[in-house]
Amino acid sequence: MTSLPNSFRIRAAEFNRGRTSAFCNNFAAEVLDSIQSRHFDMPVVLRSVPGTGKTSLMQILSAHWLVEVVRRPNDYEALAQHLTDIGVLDTVGSPTVSGALVNLERDFSSILDIGAPDEAAERIFKRLVDARVLAAHVESARVMATALNDVGPDPEVSFAIPEGRPDLTAVLREMHSDDDARITSSEVLEWALGIETVVRSLLFDLSPFDWDATANYTNDFLSFRLLESASIHYDGVDSGLRVVTFLDDLHRLRPTQRRQIMGLIESRALTRGVWIAERVEVLNPEQLLGEDLGTSLPARANAERGRDVEVIDLGAGSPAAYSAYERMLRSVARKRAATDLHNFADTSTEFLQLLDEQEHPDWSSVEADVLKRLAEVDDARFDDWIRHISADALVTGKSDRERVTDARATISLIEAEQRKQQAELFLGMPLAVEELDRRLGSTVREAAQVALGREYPKQVPVYYGQRDFLLLANHNVSQLLRVGADLFDVVLTGAATARKSPAPTPREQHRTVKASSDRLWREIPARLEEGRNVQTLLTAAGKFAARMNEDRPTSYAPGISGFALTMRDLKQLIDPATRAVVPGGEELLRALADAVANDYLTKLEDAPRGARAERRVVFYINRLLCPIWNLPLGKGGYRTRSLHEVASWMKNGSASSTTDEPDEPLDEGLFND
Repeated sequence: MTSLPNSFRIRAAEFNRGRTSAFCNNFAAEVLDSIQSRHFDMPVVLRSVPGTGKTSLMQILSAHWLVEVVRRPNDYEALAQHLTDIGVLDTVGSPTVSGALVNLERDFSSILDIGAPDEAAERIFKRLVDARVLAAHVESARVMATALNDVGPDPEVSFAIPEGRPDLTAVLREMHSDDDARITSSEVLEWALGIETVVRSLLFDLSPFDWDATANYTNDFLSFRLLESASIHYDGVDSGLRVVTFLDDLHRLRPTQRRQIMGLIESRALTRGVWIAERVEVLNPEQLLGEDLGTSLPARANAERGRDVEVIDLGAGSPAAYSAYERMLRSVARKRAATDLHNFADTSTEFLQLLDEQEHPDWSSVEADVLKRLAEVDDARFDDWIRHISADALVTGKSDRERVTDARATISLIEAEQRKQQAELFLGMPLAVEELDRRLGSTVREAAQVALGREYPKQVPVYYGQRDFLLLANHNVSQLLRVGADLFDVVLTGAATARKSPAPTPREQHRTVKASSDRLWREIPARLEEGRNVQTLLTAAGKFAARMNEDRPTSYAPGISGFALTMRDLKQLIDPATRAVVPGGEELLRALADAVANDYLTKLEDAPRGARAERRVVFYINRLLCPIWNLPLGKGGYRTRSLHEVASWMKNGSASSTTDEPDEPLDEGLFND
């Protein structure tokens, strides 16, 4: 494989880190479609599976990167327009928000390992959060000053509080301010440095520490109280900027520390912009699998506008959100590949177009075999169908691939019709050609393509083209980069070997996708403590779907790629009392939770269909794992299984085979034909 640089192999938030221009240029502005202006005046929780772009989103809204857009709006027209649409920039391109990004990974959890009494550890943790937050806001305010036309060079930055707030005056005094109404940036940084010195001493100095020295620390977060009401002033003049704090990687904290920050959110004590990013893995299995995956926040009656909390999952949502996310994935892929294609492949064709450029060279042997199978159908009702579909290419105007796919789809439709007539004990009348053409839709053709790949694995590629590439991302930026890196290696290899075109052939793409899928599968035990249990569940679900698709390929094309539990069964699984009497219930609960939290299964709720229909929760297999069992990538039908049956998968590792019809697909609104 080529050793040429491959930009897909760099994590999104690390891509050209330190070079703000490169980050802004490669940022997919479409991700901002999930954000509205009101989100900057309220607490927001960004909670999703790994790899959906939480860090990159907060990064682009923070001062260091926002100022780059303000200075050079013509270089980032789409991004500047999106930022204007959500109120981060005003109509003349000036910033309205001063955002500070704080990562919660370094040093915070270690505080609980130094042997401090619980109360002292809590106070030290809160002071370190305060120090990092306020120091970040000082730096952000100074950076923002360079982008404001009405602020002079090197202004004095201060945080001013409203009159008549003795509680905030007490905060300023604890931070050693000389003024009861404001605190300067130099005073903030001096105080923050003192806190950092204490913490560094605790973490790295082996000498005894006097825990009573922390007794004068207020047992509360000072930074959030101050920023709730404070305004940023330059040379004593109010800047009018909205102050927003971005706390990244909340899941890196210890549970007690996370609860202390989430307590502010859950109590609605914060009314201004504080954003928190965390992975869904922090939720317990009951929260992950329950009715409301999006939030674990307690409901509050009569919530006042501006005082409530919003939980945003960047990788899920409404059909409109899915469409925006697809646009974002396309943008990421194009931008990642553009520079390397220009430098090494000498082509003006975009990466996504390269995936569609080459056609499979020879379908003749497969076509001959499929047409032979059609000719062996001994049923006069379908004679017109067979003659129509077997017509020469000059008559149909179809490509080789299209002819073979339609012929294989016709076989499946004939088999389905024969089962139907057999069940009705009625032979029926000959079927018109127009009826065949009506049934040969895109999903039926996709099911036929998957069947051909299963029956002729050495000759028929299944997973290729830009549509499949975007589907394989599974609404996840990290997964897009993972598959994109492998496919782009093929492109770069073609360029390095002076091939006529760097475009990968469908067969090369299919092999590459299969290899990517296999690697993801093999990594599960290393990534998860109970990864083998997750593999047991996925294997049973995958084999179950594969058998269903092989037996009934057109029952609900393009095929089954998931299973469902009724809400009643799911509640029984979540309830410890009822779960205890289900063999395999404990293992199933943990495996389902781990699979959902780590994006191996996608959990979606389907609306009940009919007055008596039960609500169901669908678990779709991650699309990058679907090639292991030769499953279709388009989310089609699913099968509702009983709790006891699915739990039994954890004991015997396989799913039972049944012949009843599949449930209707969940209309998720993304990538559907």
